[in-house]
Amino acid sequence: QGNIKIPSGIIKIYSDPDNEAIFKAVKSHPDRFLGWAFVNPKGNDQVQEYDKWKDTPGFIGIKAHPFWHQFSPIELLPVAEQLEKTGKPLLIHLGFNAHGDFNALIEQTPKLKLILAHAGFPRYSDIWKEIKENKNIYLDISASAYVDGKTTRQLVDYLGAERCLYGTDGPYTQMDEQGKFDYGFIKRRVIKGVEEKPANADYYLL
Repeated sequence: QGNIKIPSGIIKIYSDPDNEAIFKAVKSHPDRFLGWAFVNPKGNDQVQEYDKWKDTPGFIGIKAHPFWHQFSPIELLPVAEQLEKTGKPLLIHLGFNAHGDFNALIEQTPKLKLILAHAGFPRYSDIWKEIKENKNIYLDISASAYVDGKTTRQLVDYLGAERCLYGTDGPYTQMDEQGKFDYGFIKRRVIKGVEEKPANADYYLL
């Protein structure tokens, strides 16, 4: 219905994400931020949105969300072709069934730098096996709601650290003792190499 429930409340899923806000921040603080332009083939014109931001200092690539916006990754082919030409990456959050089928996309754009969010959610290790020999595909380890310490270690062991990208994704589910978003939780997991007890939970991630 266009909404999603997270621990801090219900938020609206926008069909046309506001990239103006992102690049306003990038322009205001170029020493601190890089920006992804968000596209949705069911909403904004993906190539037009790419063209709008591609030459902006701090533009790093395109992000899309087949899971929340409910489309197949092949529908990103127009913008993927542009990214393949320039070497900029495409970051996608996969979904289930057709919303997670990225193979048709990479068959059409074999040189595309593709990043799969959250360690390849929702199929995880099945995807790792599929992409092991494709050095153009990376995974991020963002969001403690999707990726725990055990999954992080298994992913790094299987694909190698050079194909695993750090990220926090909010972190929407990870709060500190003051009730604020804990942006350092996943970073500490990587640096320390051990799991810690989340401040907002009565359990340890495995």
